[in-house]
Amino acid sequence: MRFTSSLRFKLLLTFLALTIIPLAVLGVVSYNQSQKTLRAEVSETLSEISSGQKALIENWLDARMKEVAVLASMPAITTEEDPAVWATLQQALLEYGYFETLSVGNDQARSTADVGATFAESRKIDLSQREYYQKAIKGERFISDVLVSKATGNLVIMLSAPIKRDGEIVGVMFGSLPTTALAQALESAQLGETGEAYLVNKQGLLMTPSRFTDELKKEGLIKEHAELE
Repeated sequence: MRFTSSLRFKLLLTFLALTIIPLAVLGVVSYNQSQKTLRAEVSETLSEISSGQKALIENWLDARMKEVAVLASMPAITTEEDPAVWATLQQALLEYGYFETLSVGNDQARSTADVGATFAESRKIDLSQREYYQKAIKGERFISDVLVSKATGNLVIMLSAPIKRDGEIVGVMFGSLPTTALAQALESAQLGETGEAYLVNKQGLLMTPSRFTDELKKEGLIKEHAELE
């Protein structure tokens, strides 16, 4: 009698089936469960990192907003076309270190002091259609979305605050923050050697530059900037 047709062989097959199949099923279930647990842990970790970086950026922007508000409250800041005001803003630009430009606008929606790294003057810019001016002249502190600076052509975030004297709003203090400064604040969120943290707007577009900009250009995924494309 051949062994493969014997009762012993059939019993062995039955025993193996009853042993191996449950073990295989248990293995698959355990693997799937471990994968779900791992995904949940990773998701929770990333969520915690995201929340931490959100608080970091909010605190950082709040600090910059306070700097603009402090300038607005200084007696040396007036809405006159005064070189002394330009000098005050130049000093603040150096001390704060983050702003690309600092400016003052009067209650007629014209800039009276415009200061950057390479200029200090009164450009008499028409501010009437600019949201950051419109908000601040009504008494609000305002932080804009990323936009293209008309003064430098760079991508910036505008911060503005009302200038009040004797309880009356007489003008607007405003400054531009380049997105590169925001990216520096996010550097602590970099994950590993290739990980990177970004700030994204409601439309899903990047608001901060990527360190992979050159690679993205080569792949044809962007034209000039990683931001807003």
